[in-house]
Amino acid sequence: MISACSTRFTNRSYQTDSFNATEPKALSRLKGTVIKTNVVYSEEKKETISFGLIDSWSIVEDKKGKLDIGMIEVTLPDWLYQALHQKKMLKISPDYFRIRKAIDRRLYEIARKHCGNQGEFTIALEKLHLKSGSTALLKMFRHNLKQLAKTNDLPDYEVFFDPITDKVTFKNRNQNCPKVEASHKREKGKKEIFKIKNKLFEK
Repeated sequence: MISACSTRFTNRSYQTDSFNATEPKALSRLKGTVIKTNVVYSEEKKETISFGLIDSWSIVEDKKGKLDIGMIEVTLPDWLYQALHQKKMLKISPDYFRIRKAIDRRLYEIARKHCGNQGEFTIALEKLHLKSGSTALLKMFRHNLKQLAKTNDLPDYEVFFDPITDKVTFKNRNQNCPKVEASHKREKGKKEIFKIKNKLFEK
């Protein structure tokens, strides 16, 4: 892991002093983060699993504390490496780190997770409010969502709010992506099948 690359991707300026003060703490937090979950196989059997985000990290510097650019090593756990290698994880846009409002960042995360490389994702405003974890009242959340839909500056996705149905739609900006095109074809196929079924029932 190269420090200059990480600061460039997250749109942060590289300053040696600030890096020495913040980067080791950030790596320590990642190393200390443990995720615990369980898998239920049946009423009688379940499995509890615990894993970390990184296995280890190291920074190489001289005796004066000066960092050699690029001399940072992070060891990823096998599950994360395999997921990245098999392209089973979604990457986020570098512009994500430019989003100022915390709620807008959270909405981007939700859109990225549920929409992914698909063409679009629609969700009821009330459900989106719950998923976001926002402490604002629903009416204030609705107001903020309308403002976001008006500015429409969320990375990767356009935001549309329907006041009649009170639903929010996130549309992938990269409509030429092969996965997005495939998603459109699947949705079109589903609609055609639905029409055929309706005609058969009418007969």
